[in-house]
Amino acid sequence: MNKPETPQAAGGKWYRGQRLQNGDVRVQVAMPSGHVRPLRHHVRHSPSGLEWGYGGSGPSDLARSILINCVGRKLADRHYMQFKFDFVARWSDSWEISEVKIREWLAAQEARIGGGVA
Repeated sequence: MNKPETPQAAGGKWYRGQRLQNGDVRVQVAMPSGHVRPLRHHVRHSPSGLEWGYGGSGPSDLARSILINCVGRKLADRHYMQFKFDFVARWSDSWEISEVKIREWLAAQEARIGGGVA
């Protein structure tokens, strides 16, 4: 089954990251309207920026920033470290993840720990 190419087809936002040739990273949010904008970095662990592909401070901030954008700070702060290990630390140079997939993962996490519905 092919994944939807647009947020409209998926019913929500898409989060996308790309490592540029110069080593810089770009993380964007594709909105259901089709508008694309940079993901805001919510700094907690890595003042130097967002990263992925390993389990460090840049990936922690990326996981937290994605979850804050998707579901808000309360759920983000509860789950971002596990999200980092389950997704962010495993991503390669280019990646994308849908809001739908994130919300499904969060619902499973909440059910597992008994925290309610995400």
